[in-house]
Amino acid sequence: MPGHSGAFARALKVDMQSPAGLAAVKAILRELVVTYHFPFIHIGGDEVRITDTTFLPSVDPLESVVTIFNRQIGGVDARTARIIGATLCLWNDRAVASENDLLRMNPVYPGMLAFAERSWRGGGKSGWVTGIGEPGTKRAAAFAEFEGRLLDQRRENLAGL
Repeated sequence: MPGHSGAFARALKVDMQSPAGLAAVKAILRELVVTYHFPFIHIGGDEVRITDTTFLPSVDPLESVVTIFNRQIGGVDARTARIIGATLCLWNDRAVASENDLLRMNPVYPGMLAFAERSWRGGGKSGWVTGIGEPGTKRAAAFAEFEGRLLDQRRENLAGL
């Protein structure tokens, strides 16, 4: 999605990328995850004309700051001297008019900060983690602490990017 949105529009009488369509998509995904306990769902997003730039970030946050921050790097669950570096890649699925489009279409700057934080701290969880954790958990507190620093960076160094 949002591919095959013609079938969606015929069935639900609403454009998938409209606010009502996005609400319907989220409800469907929520029901799928709860019913079938999917750990993740791949939705694609390439080869489709995106008319609502908030659509994809709202429904497949696998490469979001939250996921990058929580991802285990190098298969180790704690900081170690064995891992002396890491690489954060940017893989665009669509042709872009300029390199600057890559920066606008992806969370590059906050992603770099999240990746640097996780690389430095070690730890994290293996596999995909798309949520910050339940309120009151250690994982949620760690992300909240990082988010404060991230917002400071946004205000002081990344304004307008």
